[in-house]
Amino acid sequence: MGVVENSKLAVVGAGSVGTSLAYAALIRGSARHVALYDINEAKVAAEVLDLAHGTQFTGVSEVVGSQ
Repeated sequence: MGVVENSKLAVVGAGSVGTSLAYAALIRGSARHVALYDINEAKVAAEVLDLAHGTQFTGVSEVVGSQ
């Protein structure tokens, strides 16, 4: 499976399932731009930081989050 250059993924819910989905998409190369959305702004910020720190191992990726 090749990497899709401009692939985007939006995940609603930054809990365990949503964050795992975003992580798996980054690791597989299924998505280069990942957006996490959740009502808990602090949780989103923490998960985005965690995922962003891991992007050094996944190639060119962007992770953003919002409430």
